[in-house]
Amino acid sequence: ADILNLKLRARLVVLNSGYTDDRAGRINTDGVVGLTRSLLSAGAQCVLFSLWPVPDQASKLLMKTLYTALLDGVRVTKALSLAVRTVQTTAQFS
Repeated sequence: ADILNLKLRARLVVLNSGYTDDRAGRINTDGVVGLTRSLLSAGAQCVLFSLWPVPDQASKLLMKTLYTALLDGVRVTKALSLAVRTVQTTAQFS
């Protein structure tokens, strides 16, 4: 409910940990959908998070590549695609 009271003017909201776990440690779809819906309703244009565990170094590379592309004026979808490809083609993670 607190998120719905926000007036976000964000092109992108990145949640570094995309886990909304139930007590058994599984992803709770209702939690993920609810959080995403709330952020979008509050004004976010895009919401990005992972549904699966990502190694710290891979996450750092992904975020660095993503934000560098965004700062260069690349659209969010293209920047994310570039970041994912960068991680996938890095020997350490492929």
